[in-house]
Amino acid sequence: MLMCCCPQGGKAQTTEVFGLKQGVNIGDWLSQKANISFKESDVQMLSNLKYDHIRIPVDESRMFNADGSKNAESFTKLHTAVEWARKYNLKVIVDLHILNDNTSSGSMKSFVDDFEDGQPGKWKPNSSSGIQVEIADNPDASGINKSQKVLHITQTEASNWKGAERREVMITPGVKTFKYMRFRVRKNKTGYITFKFEAEDGTVAYQGYDVKTPNQWIEADVSPYHKLEGKRISRITIRPDNDPAELWIDDIAFSTSHSGYRTSISKTLWNDNNAQQHFVELWRQIQGELKQYPNNLLAYELLNEPTAPTAVDWNQLAAKALAAIRMEEPDRKVVIGSNLWNNVTQVPLIEVPANDKNIILTFHFYNPHLLTHYQASWQSLLAHITAPVQYPGLTISDTDFQTLGEASQKAIDNEGRTFDKAKIKALIGQAVTRAQALGLEVWCGEFGCYNRTPVQSRLRWIEDVAQVCREYGVGHCLWNFQGGFGFVAPGQSKVADPYMLNAQVDWERLNIASLKNNADVKAFADENTTGAYGADKAVDGIYSTRWGAGNNTGACSWWIDLGKTYAVSMICPLWENYARQYEVYMATEKGADGIPVWGTIPAVSQDKRLGEYIRTYISDGVAAGNYISDPHVFDSPVKARYIKIKQLRSASASWGSSLWEMQVLGTPENAGTSIGKTTACHAENPAHACPGIYTLSGVKVHQKPARGDIYLQGGRKYVMR
Repeated sequence: MLMCCCPQGGKAQTTEVFGLKQGVNIGDWLSQKANISFKESDVQMLSNLKYDHIRIPVDESRMFNADGSKNAESFTKLHTAVEWARKYNLKVIVDLHILNDNTSSGSMKSFVDDFEDGQPGKWKPNSSSGIQVEIADNPDASGINKSQKVLHITQTEASNWKGAERREVMITPGVKTFKYMRFRVRKNKTGYITFKFEAEDGTVAYQGYDVKTPNQWIEADVSPYHKLEGKRISRITIRPDNDPAELWIDDIAFSTSHSGYRTSISKTLWNDNNAQQHFVELWRQIQGELKQYPNNLLAYELLNEPTAPTAVDWNQLAAKALAAIRMEEPDRKVVIGSNLWNNVTQVPLIEVPANDKNIILTFHFYNPHLLTHYQASWQSLLAHITAPVQYPGLTISDTDFQTLGEASQKAIDNEGRTFDKAKIKALIGQAVTRAQALGLEVWCGEFGCYNRTPVQSRLRWIEDVAQVCREYGVGHCLWNFQGGFGFVAPGQSKVADPYMLNAQVDWERLNIASLKNNADVKAFADENTTGAYGADKAVDGIYSTRWGAGNNTGACSWWIDLGKTYAVSMICPLWENYARQYEVYMATEKGADGIPVWGTIPAVSQDKRLGEYIRTYISDGVAAGNYISDPHVFDSPVKARYIKIKQLRSASASWGSSLWEMQVLGTPENAGTSIGKTTACHAENPAHACPGIYTLSGVKVHQKPARGDIYLQGGRKYVMR
């Protein structure tokens, strides 16, 4: 899809769908611990396993030296990885993951009006009549207020607007900044005191405080942040009453605390202009390195998991960085996540320029953390929980929940204790709805489950999240490639956890052994070649039909013809009753007798009980039975047209093995990269002026390219052979 639009203040845009589907994060390579290996063979493996994108987190401390200069070694690694991805047809998202601590500088302070100097300061009457504002002696200098001087406000006539006002407040209230305006007050009668807060943009918030006891000092606060979060206050008005009244007020200040006067906040990325300019400058330098790559290959992610005091603060900073990028690259995809650790519930608060359609919204999904970060050492409230957890359903039992500390209980309750696919779908649906409203793509940039979580629950959760994302058409990127959340063996370019990989794979779309995707596939068997449990039932793409070996619990075979030779990277029999002992053979040719030449060495030889991952359903609307995934990933793709499962012994003493579906990942042998007509050309020429230039974009040409034809991609020449 091509669209043309013009972002506000920028160049005209050409918009194409970036189209992310199944990806994985390459964490801990150019970020955080930076302790994993990442090689070309890893990218080739991911491509063989049908991943279509990788996210590369990069830290400021890894990419830039202490003096602010670029780290040449790190940028060389990044460029090399992008070239690997281009070679194996994966897209890349470069994520600025962690900023240095030098984004903090100094502090910001609230005002404290204590009137001990005998001056009213900035407090004045808002009317020339009916209201008096002056400094007075404290009428009761004892108890919670022993100050000698206080502000005295006297209302001498009935009014619903007259009071004492303070201009030039210049405080921005927020849930994580100056949330409360605190004060000590004494009123000569019961009833409400009204506080009016006016923001620079004209927004007004009213807060009331009800005095229950007259002529007594009370320490209290009001909190206008609900309506004014992210907005700067320009004026405060204090109205004693609607009728004549008298009050004394003291120690007026904005505080971060509900229980005290905490009136100083460290300057951070969210409130310090120098830190924000530094952030924008980082992106100018990163852009200078990466803008050479095609727009359909690489995207920029502005910042991983921002934790701004308010969504408004993050939106404003993101807009600054985006504007800087757009000065040179109107067509580059820029990924902008939600505030508060890319929380999915914060996506509805993302605001972006209305006419910029080259933005991708992103969120991270780890709900519930009790499950996904079970016993994770860096999660202080969850690290020491030893009670069992599960998914789906009640994550932790009522009895076990009651044994936890109050802080842990609160953290768990905040996300909810009951989770299932429907709840996951409702949460992710919030992000989808916002993206649709803005006309933008949305992508789950991280999801994953720590390896201390019970295996059945871990795999079920990963599969449900991936399936929900696919149902919504949302790309999803697993955290992580290696480590406690990963599935790849360190330094080996081999899959260490095929079950975890299998939980993310989109078999509906990618299975080459399904008639839904491959009309040429045929199935055969020693037992039940045809009929209700015939061989073809395991390739029909229907999860409620299956092939069965009947009562044959001993040796028998089921095999398929894929129609042509593939480089097979992974197989996963989806059993109803599994073969306790079996072998898998592969062949590329038939013999003179028409039987595939299987050879003598099996590609897979298995003798074990299965139970590592059993589902009672496979997808919505499909009833059930046991679905037992049995994935096998080959260290290197195996060429095969014919694949045979030879049962040697069934897991059942009465029934032979039974197969819902045979699932196979593979790439056609000698599959050439399809060639697409370029839309780039030279900047001064329209696309149609370059009819002879093509790119390796994955779009088929109308005429078959000839050997020796030269094509261009990213400034490089490619020759068709």
